[in-house]
Amino acid sequence: MEQPLLWFSIVLPCAVGALCFPFGRRSGYAVASSSAISFLIIGSFALPAIEGEVDHVQGFEWWGIQGAKVSFGLIVDPISVLMGLIVSFISIAVFIYSIEYMRNEEGPSRFWFLMSCFESSMLLLVFSDNFIMSFLGWEGVGLSSYFLIGHYYRDQKERWLGGPEGVAPFERPSICGEKALLTTGLADSLMLVGIMMIFSIYGTFDYLEIQTLASTKLVNPSYILAASLLLVMGPLGKSAQFPFNEWLPEAMSGPTPVSALLHSATMVKAGVYLVARVSPIFYSLSLISPVASSSFFLVAATAGLLTALIGSLYGMFALEMKKVLAYSTVSQLGFMFVALGIAGISGDPLLGLSAAIFHIFAHSIFKASLFLGAGSAIHVSHTIYITEMGSLVKKAPKTFVAMLISALSLCALPPLMGFWSKDAILAAVYPVNAIAAILLAMSSAMTCFYSVRLLWYTFVAPARKEAHEKEAWLLAAPALMLSGLTLLLGLFGQSIEHLISESLSHALDLVGPHNSGAYAALFLSAFALLSGLGTAYLMYFRRNRAALGLARLTAGMRESLMKRPVDRLYYGVARAVKAVSRSACSFGVFLDKSSQALARATLESARRLSRVHSGDLNRYLSIAGALLLLLIGFLLLVNLI
Repeated sequence: MEQPLLWFSIVLPCAVGALCFPFGRRSGYAVASSSAISFLIIGSFALPAIEGEVDHVQGFEWWGIQGAKVSFGLIVDPISVLMGLIVSFISIAVFIYSIEYMRNEEGPSRFWFLMSCFESSMLLLVFSDNFIMSFLGWEGVGLSSYFLIGHYYRDQKERWLGGPEGVAPFERPSICGEKALLTTGLADSLMLVGIMMIFSIYGTFDYLEIQTLASTKLVNPSYILAASLLLVMGPLGKSAQFPFNEWLPEAMSGPTPVSALLHSATMVKAGVYLVARVSPIFYSLSLISPVASSSFFLVAATAGLLTALIGSLYGMFALEMKKVLAYSTVSQLGFMFVALGIAGISGDPLLGLSAAIFHIFAHSIFKASLFLGAGSAIHVSHTIYITEMGSLVKKAPKTFVAMLISALSLCALPPLMGFWSKDAILAAVYPVNAIAAILLAMSSAMTCFYSVRLLWYTFVAPARKEAHEKEAWLLAAPALMLSGLTLLLGLFGQSIEHLISESLSHALDLVGPHNSGAYAALFLSAFALLSGLGTAYLMYFRRNRAALGLARLTAGMRESLMKRPVDRLYYGVARAVKAVSRSACSFGVFLDKSSQALARATLESARRLSRVHSGDLNRYLSIAGALLLLLIGFLLLVNLI
């Protein structure tokens, strides 16, 4: 009975979205209801998952390659159940929000169908027991993301992303969608090669079978190293980690519900989830090929650390409200990758793995709340720039409360959820690499700074423009509900962290942590919180001279970052490749024309020579005589010289 029920919860949202396509704006209620049903079904598996049970539901065979079967199988364990609950629950909140948001927007049927398809694809990715089925869900969420980012594909000027005029370049929604598809598509292609290499080694795509074989089967170290490095590229691309981090801020060109569900709470965490899913394979592989195993985790941790710093730095200077939150998302995903990487490098994988899973859970709730609140603020003020907002605390008080609580959770203020999850990551990282933990604390300090900056410009600063709309209750309510949840669950944060750790310990047969940097993590968290909040308070609320002087000193950095130097570097490389391609194409055309000209010349010569073979003896003698005279003349000329 378990398998049909779980399959029903996966397929239901997409099926309802397809059936409701003709009903346009009225589809929202049915799609939200289907998500609620999926949430309840997945929730029924929560208790066994909490106890650490792993249920491998074998499905029917799809196809086989050289004796290896690919089946529609599902895996039910603490990681998949928690992620499935996150996807379906956040979907409910976002769909309720979208009913009001899409009331006067274009393409409602297309929007609801693609959002429901995304949810089903994400659930398929989460519960699949093998690489191939996961890859189908992986590509499903990527395709849904592409269409939803480019939802305003007509590229009306008011839908452009970027600016303001003269400050930062603009991007059209259709181009933003293409950029996301191409960037993640490149990473996906590399990952697929890695998957096929792993299949060629172990002869199966099944996660649990590969995990069993990884600790016993001898493999070529260089080959498995290459497969590991290629495999990790997919998660880095999907979760917008360096060097694939530039696509996510551009994804904000889609409707706000898309940003909240796909590009903050769920889809961008698919990369983190996949690394967590295959981590036990690489824990086992460390017994046979420690270099390949450690390289996989080292690349993940290094990319995550760089992205955490880059995202926070950009977030401090961004002017578009949703872009501030997008850079924040990029940065927080970096924290998760560092935790997963440290889990594989250290001797205590449970500590880092449980910290990463906990942060996925916490971040999904408060970041979805922040994005929904941002949509409400944009709806009221009719501008996407925080510098053009101001004084919205009076016009949108419910939105202010929701965003205040969620922003403080992002800052890791105790006792909110964000404090416990970020503290768990620092505690896991510090004993293994203190420098990495300090750099993460610096990133966290910058996070605190831009969170206060966002709130001040949006709700406290003097209004630059008159607010045109009243606060819509249906837009504010889901954000309020999620912010209340991050506050409520934060009161039990330590218990939730312990519960996740115990569940993973039983499910993956991992030993509890021997060494935790809990006290160092507390110190680093306090440093980040006080320095970030304190600097922002002095700069924006007190207008302190020293703080304002610091702002003037960093003005050059702000102008440089607004021009997107990394993005411009990628465009420069693309233009260089395009120029080389054109040159190669021109050379190819030259070769084609040369060969054609040579063929024509040969044909013409043959045609002219054919006239000589006329059968006329007198003509033959005349030609022979002429050639003889030419030869005699040539010889005489040579003798004279």
